[in-house]
Amino acid sequence: MRIQRIAYLLVAFSLAGGFPAFAKGQNESSAAGSSAPITVTFLTLSDIVDNLKPVAAAYQEQHPGVSVNFEGYPFDQMFQVIETKMAAHSGDVDL
Repeated sequence: MRIQRIAYLLVAFSLAGGFPAFAKGQNESSAAGSSAPITVTFLTLSDIVDNLKPVAAAYQEQHPGVSVNFEGYPFDQMFQVIETKMAAHSGDVDL
């Protein structure tokens, strides 16, 4: 339960602009001065993806043009996925 609360706070903080440097879509759009659609992708635990969707939906209602995607992985695979994506300098994940 504590992990879920921390995850909710992290997502809410992130969506509220707490990590603007990581939102590549936002930086590219604002740099170009356009209102192009933005997609933010989060890596998270597969157990909590369904619980985070209402948070993302509420954010998307207040911020049209922004899509929030979740990539959920089991706990035992999560860190390996993060390390692999970081080592490959993957640009397909924002947070």
